[in-house]
Amino acid sequence: MTNFRIDMDGRNSGPWMGHCLSEMGCIWLADTPQGVLPHEREHAAIVKQTVEAYHAFTKSL
Repeated sequence: MTNFRIDMDGRNSGPWMGHCLSEMGCIWLADTPQGVLPHEREHAAIVKQTVEAYHAFTKSL
């Protein structure tokens, strides 16, 4: 399982990556065989797109 932290400024921070999706703080994800499971369900679609875009980007490196 790979964990992602969605950071306010979008910078990589150790094993974490992402972009902040709410003013209330960071969103923690688990990238599981069942898909991305965010703790904040209202952001699920945006978070999933963000993680998929990151995976596509890293594969292109």
